[in-house]
Amino acid sequence: MEQQKKPIHLNENETPYLYEPFRNQMPVKRPHPADQEKTLKAWQGLLVFAFLMVLFNLAGIPLVFAGGMYGNALDEIIVFLIGSILVVHALRIPLKEVFPVKKPDGAGILGTVLMWYVTYRGVLALFLLMEWIFPQEYASLSESMDSSMAGLSYFGELIVVALVPAVCEEALHRGLLQYSLRGIKKKWVMLLLMGVYFGAFHMSMVRFLPMMMMGIVLSYVRMKTDNMFYSSLFHFIHNASTIVASFAASFFYMFSQGAAAAGDGYRTELYIGMYLMEAALMPIGLYMGSRLLTYQQTKKEGFFPKDGRKKTIAKIVVPTVLLIFGGLVFLGIGMA
Repeated sequence: MEQQKKPIHLNENETPYLYEPFRNQMPVKRPHPADQEKTLKAWQGLLVFAFLMVLFNLAGIPLVFAGGMYGNALDEIIVFLIGSILVVHALRIPLKEVFPVKKPDGAGILGTVLMWYVTYRGVLALFLLMEWIFPQEYASLSESMDSSMAGLSYFGELIVVALVPAVCEEALHRGLLQYSLRGIKKKWVMLLLMGVYFGAFHMSMVRFLPMMMMGIVLSYVRMKTDNMFYSSLFHFIHNASTIVASFAASFFYMFSQGAAAAGDGYRTELYIGMYLMEAALMPIGLYMGSRLLTYQQTKKEGFFPKDGRKKTIAKIVVPTVLLIFGGLVFLGIGMA
């Protein structure tokens, strides 16, 4: 049996190239280092976060001095939005991988709104708990936030407090930082770290735990959908709701009967208990919302798939019972 000859590469004159005998020994051409796509590791993300936070505070001094909260919004746009994009561009990472924005669907939007609502109940409970533990720090924070918003119109507050953070802060957190943690195999560890990032970002002891909770849920939404539209929508609704609530509270206060209507005999423990009871909606609400986020892919399974159904129900029931119990404890303290 004749041995099959290897094909010979011929040039235009139908004669072998001079290098043909050495073709299999020639070195493979490697791309130039500048043309190679780079990546962003967890420790690099931490350094970028620290650098941008320092830059934000330094740049914010003249910007806030010149333009107040509008200057602060410009600071966020320059540092968090443009800064994050420049870092990703410098590393030659495709922007759509770090900042995925896709067309939403109705079920996803409904799931996002549901998850925001139940999370908001838990955030309120944590804020009241922080007020109970750190009353002076909480009062100072509230006074500082009220004074910073002075002079802004209702529309201006929506732009500065709701729209700009929903875009710029999400670009930094759910974009650059969450991308840097994508290599972590245990997703709960990644979500916990993202919560720590978001809590530390707000630079307040009183706000750390509430914002940590918010950051965990926002990052879960981003992880579940691979779509930053939903996390930005969640962020916008949350910040806008605080503006609407503040406006409604000031409106009703105008028609109140003075200190008695404003809360004479106020017991923080009672309110903590009530909000913890409302926060008991979080486990089932977050689960239902997460199913809606991926409804198009999982609708055949139903809301409670057979596989792991008992484990899923336990994950909902146990924290629900604990939150109700905690609420009853604080209600008892408040009425004592």
